[in-house]
Formats: sequence, C-alpha cells, structure tokens
Amino acid sequence: MPHQLCSAPGYSESLPRTAASVRRSRLLISAGLTTWGRDALVSDATQVISELVSNAVQHTSSSMIRVAVERPSPTRVRLAVSDRPQRQPTLREPDADAESGRGLVLVAAPAECWGTDNRR
Repeated sequence: MPHQLCSAPGYSESLPRTAASVRRSRLLISAGLTTWGRDALVSDATQVISELVSNAVQHTSSSMIRVAVERPSPTRVRLAVSDRPQRQPTLREPDADAESGRGLVLVAAPAECWGTDNRR
C-alpha cells in the first residue's frame, strides 16, 4: 500500500505588518474555529492572536506576518503567528502606569494552559 501524506486541516494568511492585520487575524482564527465546531475557544483564541499579531506589528522589522490556525487532531487546535523577529519576545511585568506592555501578560494564562512551542 503506498504511503500517503496526511496534513492537518488549517487556515493561514500572510498579512502586511499593519494595525489592520490584527482585525484580519481575528477573523481568520474565528472562521477556522467556528468551522470546526470549536466555538467555545473563539473568545480566548482571538484575544491571544490579537496580542501576538499586535506584538509582531509593533516589534518586528518584517514586512509580512503569517497567521495560522490548524487542527492537528480532532481535539486540538494550534494558533501560530510567524514573523522574523530580531529576538524572541520576553514576558515582563509592565509598569503600573505604562500605557502598553501587557500583551504577553494577557497571553500567558491561556498559553500556559494550552501549551506553546517555538518554531524557526
């Protein structure tokens, strides 16, 4: 029997490094999760993707950002944001009076529960 390659269903899009891409990334993630009947994840997943894309828009020098949602198994989904950062983002405690710097703090709780992995 010939070996067949199997790939996980998914949605992805390359977006320009602009603020408008944050909204587009939320729509992409929401569409994928809703299609797969994972509506309960939409709120947390779109918050996570918003923060990660916002971080990439603000801190990378890449002209494009890749956003993806995949379903590697019927019970798992994977969210991904890819750019070409100069360095990996680091979680820091923001100053109490700072107007920004809370994005990764907001992502940390669901990411710890869901798990994370770094890709090249």
